[in-house]
Amino acid sequence: MSPRAKPWTRAFCIEVTDPKSIREVTGYVLVALNQFDYLPLENLRIIRGTKLYEDRYSLAIFLNYRRDGNFGLRQLGLKNLTVE
Repeated sequence: MSPRAKPWTRAFCIEVTDPKSIREVTGYVLVALNQFDYLPLENLRIIRGTKLYEDRYSLAIFLNYRRDGNFGLRQLGLKNLTVE
Protein backbone atom coordinates (compact mmCIF):
# COMPACT_ATOMS: atom_id res chain seq x y z
CA MET A 1 0.00 0.00 0.00
CA SER A 2 1.28 3.42 -0.83
CA PRO A 3 -0.44 6.61 0.35
CA ARG A 4 -0.70 9.43 -2.16
CA ALA A 5 -1.87 12.90 -1.23
CA LYS A 6 -4.74 14.15 -3.36
CA PRO A 7 -4.68 17.94 -3.73
CA TRP A 8 -8.47 18.29 -3.69
CA THR A 9 -9.03 16.35 -0.46
CA ARG A 10 -7.91 16.51 3.12
CA ALA A 11 -7.19 12.80 3.23
CA PHE A 12 -5.01 10.22 1.53
CA CYS A 13 -5.81 7.75 -1.19
CA ILE A 14 -4.37 4.32 -0.56
CA GLU A 15 -4.00 1.85 -3.38
CA VAL A 16 -4.95 -1.59 -2.14
CA THR A 17 -3.78 -4.65 -4.03
CA ASP A 18 -5.61 -7.11 -1.77
CA PRO A 19 -8.90 -5.71 -0.39
CA LYS A 20 -9.51 -8.98 1.47
CA SER A 21 -6.65 -8.07 3.81
CA ILE A 22 -8.39 -4.96 5.16
CA ARG A 23 -9.78 -5.52 8.67
CA GLU A 24 -10.10 -2.02 10.12
CA VAL A 25 -10.26 1.52 8.77
CA THR A 26 -9.72 4.44 11.12
CA GLY A 27 -11.01 7.13 8.76
CA TYR A 28 -13.51 6.52 5.97
CA VAL A 29 -14.00 4.19 3.02
CA LEU A 30 -14.71 5.76 -0.38
CA VAL A 31 -15.57 3.50 -3.31
CA ALA A 32 -16.08 5.67 -6.38
CA LEU A 33 -15.47 5.76 -10.13
CA ASN A 34 -14.74 2.04 -10.46
CA GLN A 35 -15.84 -0.41 -13.14
CA PHE A 36 -15.58 -3.73 -11.28
CA ASP A 37 -18.69 -5.62 -10.19
CA TYR A 38 -17.44 -7.03 -6.89
CA LEU A 39 -15.24 -5.64 -4.13
CA PRO A 40 -14.10 -8.34 -1.69
CA LEU A 41 -14.21 -6.65 1.70
CA GLU A 42 -15.21 -9.78 3.64
CA ASN A 43 -12.71 -9.15 6.43
CA LEU A 44 -13.55 -5.49 7.02
CA ARG A 45 -14.93 -5.46 10.55
CA ILE A 46 -15.06 -1.81 11.51
CA ILE A 47 -14.90 1.67 10.01
CA ARG A 48 -14.07 3.99 12.89
CA GLY A 49 -14.87 7.24 11.08
CA THR A 50 -12.29 9.40 12.86
CA LYS A 51 -12.30 11.41 9.63
CA LEU A 52 -15.43 11.52 7.49
CA TYR A 53 -15.84 11.92 3.75
CA GLU A 54 -17.36 15.34 3.11
CA ASP A 55 -17.44 15.67 6.92
CA ARG A 56 -20.46 13.37 6.91
CA TYR A 57 -19.88 9.77 5.80
CA SER A 58 -17.70 6.94 7.06
CA LEU A 59 -18.73 4.79 4.06
CA ALA A 60 -19.45 6.45 0.70
CA ILE A 61 -20.19 4.50 -2.47
CA PHE A 62 -21.09 6.20 -5.76
CA LEU A 63 -20.56 6.30 -9.53
CA ASN A 64 -19.40 2.70 -9.87
CA TYR A 65 -20.61 1.63 -13.30
CA ARG A 66 -19.16 0.34 -16.52
CA ARG A 67 -18.59 2.62 -19.46
CA ASP A 68 -20.51 0.29 -21.77
CA GLY A 69 -23.70 1.08 -19.85
CA ASN A 70 -23.96 -2.26 -18.08
CA PHE A 71 -24.16 -2.46 -14.32
CA GLY A 72 -20.94 -1.99 -12.45
CA LEU A 73 -20.56 -2.59 -8.73
CA ARG A 74 -23.15 -5.12 -7.58
CA GLN A 75 -21.71 -6.50 -4.37
CA LEU A 76 -19.35 -5.28 -1.66
CA GLY A 77 -19.06 -8.41 0.43
CA LEU A 78 -19.26 -6.62 3.78
CA LYS A 79 -20.10 -9.82 5.67
CA ASN A 80 -18.30 -8.94 8.91
CA LEU A 81 -18.89 -5.18 9.14
CA THR A 82 -20.40 -4.11 12.47
CA VAL A 83 -21.77 -0.82 13.74
CA GLU A 84 -20.55 0.72 16.99
